[in-house]
Amino acid sequence: MRFQRSLDLNQRLSKSIASRVWCPLIPAAADNIIFASAEGAYLYDVDGTRYVDFNNGKGSVLLGHNDADVNSALQSFAESNQNVLTGPSEKIVELAERIAAESPGPENQVAFFSTGTDAVRAAASIVKQATSKQLLASSGYHGWDPMWQPSNGLLEPNEHGVIDVFFTPELLETCIARYGEKLGGLILSPDYVYLQKETYIVLFDLCRQHGLLIVVDDVKQGYRYGIGPSVQQFGLNADLYVYSKGLSNGRRVSCVVGDRSLMRAAEGFTYTTYYESSSVVAALATLDKLKAKEGYQIIRERGDKFLQGLRGRLAESGLPIEVNGMGNLFQFVFGSDELSTAFYEAAVWEGIIFYAGDNQTPSLAFTEAVYQEVQTSLDRVLSILIERFAGLIGMEVSPERRFLTAWGQMDGASDCLSVQARIDWTQRLVYPRQPVKS
Repeated sequence: MRFQRSLDLNQRLSKSIASRVWCPLIPAAADNIIFASAEGAYLYDVDGTRYVDFNNGKGSVLLGHNDADVNSALQSFAESNQNVLTGPSEKIVELAERIAAESPGPENQVAFFSTGTDAVRAAASIVKQATSKQLLASSGYHGWDPMWQPSNGLLEPNEHGVIDVFFTPELLETCIARYGEKLGGLILSPDYVYLQKETYIVLFDLCRQHGLLIVVDDVKQGYRYGIGPSVQQFGLNADLYVYSKGLSNGRRVSCVVGDRSLMRAAEGFTYTTYYESSSVVAALATLDKLKAKEGYQIIRERGDKFLQGLRGRLAESGLPIEVNGMGNLFQFVFGSDELSTAFYEAAVWEGIIFYAGDNQTPSLAFTEAVYQEVQTSLDRVLSILIERFAGLIGMEVSPERRFLTAWGQMDGASDCLSVQARIDWTQRLVYPRQPVKS
């Protein structure tokens, strides 16, 4: 049986590990595929099957799995006995200086953390301390921390003082009018697939007009399209930035960056392994290679070429499947849940791991040869789906399906519906017990 060892190990996994982190599933089963190794664009499971990996550790692997240059830097560092936890090393100073210089602002400081969730929570705390205001507007996903849990109703603060405005300028405007001087800032996790530049400009302008601090939760997007914060592509600047996934090719590191006048509030944010520097070394090696190899541009160009061909084949199939986004990050949208499930399961059988229902994030290891392999495998997937879902051929993807799928990627309301429709759907999704106003 193809997945026998994975099935056997899942029994041990479920008994010993409490957290149920999403990872690729065995088709038609609720069990995880258990992996043995990874190299470049490929994963290898414990049963010996090879997969092309579009998940890439939820987008944290930009160079490719176990990149040789990063591994070499880590090996040299481990053999040098330079990893000191008692106090700072030159490496952590070097990384802090680099990130500070690559973020807007003349006097930036950096605070390091282990995960994006930790860093975003720290950024929220900095805003509250700096402004002496206990309410925060929010948009997007900021991690598993309970402080981001939904409130009891639209534009009501949760128990941690967070008010979700779901990337909708009209909701932010109402939030400002309702809470006024109690509101300290806006923290948002940007999306560049489903939100237009104009939406960000209006959100930022509202904050500036009313003296709100802006935090860009760039855990996913920072250092993905280029050096530094992602909102720079729109000519926008925030007060604080949070980076993580784009920094270290999957190693555990995150940070908050901002002007020293704000960052004074982070002085006491520390933990036992603060100065552990293997992740710092991985980050320096990763950023060096992405810059030297023009990695951001190459990922985009190769990915865009692949998507152009894929969109053509999807159109020829007649199936209601869309691909939205660009070569660095994209998402599939399906006309039905059944078609979505069948696509992702068939892809696994054909040796492709996608992040089901979320964004796909190719790495620099995706060469032309890798993409050709994927195209061949996806042709087989589409042949299976055309036969199985012949009744869907010619069907269009509805705006509502597009909106719901976008929500799975950005945890907020996309621009694909009218303002009132976005608000109505937001209430249905997040506050089902609260009546929708017509």
